[in-house]
Amino acid sequence: MTTHAKKEMHLFVKFFIVFIVFATLLIILWIFLKADYQGEILEIENNHITLGPTEVDNEADYNVYTIVFNDKTKIEGTLNIGSYVKVWGKSKEDIIRAEKITVMEND
Repeated sequence: MTTHAKKEMHLFVKFFIVFIVFATLLIILWIFLKADYQGEILEIENNHITLGPTEVDNEADYNVYTIVFNDKTKIEGTLNIGSYVKVWGKSKEDIIRAEKITVMEND
């Protein structure tokens, strides 16, 4: 193998390693920034909201989530029935405690 070919092979290996590291970082970021729950607000009570799907097929079953929030929950936007929201939180014993709720703008 010539020295020119060796240099090209080393360059290719370095590029490949940088690409793999960059792709791995993007995947990790996507996992941590992705909302845990999202949907349309069906009901608002004192300290919780009920989320349902945004599009409904009458022949399908959907999960409906009750999200509990408090004064420590960061809420971006105004919670209204029919608003589309993304929720980041923790689930424990069928109770979802919101850490952050973001109301998405309607297009």
